[in-house]
Amino acid sequence: MGLADAIFGLAGAIFGLAGAILGFAGVMLGLAGAMLGLVGAILGLAGAIFGLAGAIFELADAILGFAGVMLGLAGAMLGLIGAILGLAGATFGLDIDVIELA
Repeated sequence: MGLADAIFGLAGAIFGLAGAILGFAGVMLGLAGAMLGLVGAILGLAGAIFGLAGAIFELADAILGFAGVMLGLAGAMLGLIGAILGLAGATFGLDIDVIELA
């Protein structure tokens, strides 16, 4: 029975070593997974930052577009005032011409 015990003990040692190697491989794979998770978190943060920057640029674009519309409206008002003044000037000139004719 001593030889059988020695053989089974050797087999148990071999399987124990294989289990230790597989356990070490599992730890290394877990570490790699953690590193990939960290990279994913960093990339997610970068994506959030770029998304925020994009939203800020969109807001700036909307503000500048609104300012452009307001300036266009102001230009239209000035054009209306110019038209009224031109009409008044033409009427005044016509009155002077009528007075000169009289």
